Amino acid sequence: MRWPERPQATVTQALTACTAGMQDHTEKRRLEGLLAQMQTAEAGYLRCVGGADLHALHTSPDLLKGQQRKDKEALVRAYDQGLVGRKDGRALYDSIMAAAPHGECPLCGTGEVDTLDHYLPKTAFPLCAIMPINLVPACMHCNHGKGAALADSPDTQPLHPYVDQLGDERWLVADVLPTAPASVRFRVQAQAGWPPSLAARVRHHFDSTT
Repeated sequence: MRWPERPQATVTQALTACTAGMQDHTEKRRLEGLLAQMQTAEAGYLRCVGGADLHALHTSPDLLKGQQRKDKEALVRAYDQGLVGRKDGRALYDSIMAAAPHGECPLCGTGEVDTLDHYLPKTAFPLCAIMPINLVPACMHCNHGKGAALADSPDTQPLHPYVDQLGDERWLVADVLPTAPASVRFRVQAQAGWPPSLAARVRHHFDSTT
């Protein structure tokens, strides 16, 4: 698995790209009125991913569902229509997707990147809908398989390709079993420097993507 480079764009730059050329001025003003909340959410997100417990992302008050329904819908549309469908937004979208080394999905290591996955689902965390650090290049299979599910414990928190460091040593081992015909069993071999929580999350990630 090869991790992509972390996006340098901020949520402020993403909003500017998503609203460039927007004809619906009421919607544009609504989104611009939410920018301060999006910036606060981004700051909270960055504080969480800078630590060891990524599960804290799901309990951060800066990221939860305090928006009115129309605000939530506008934030989701900012992604679907602005980032995916509008020229300047699409340029940012494509640049994030192109960061995956060799076009390989960083979540499974085998699929071809053809979409962006919301690390925190946009339906549950609309303030993160266009936040670049929350957007991970992925194959459609991993994107759909992950869906909008939320982790219920630190050990099941998905790996974050922009943040989690697994090192350069081999951690996936194949055992050839003495069966007829021969078969192979894969397993995760935790590295010496990994904390127990990271080892558990890597095992969960491997089990959920195979």
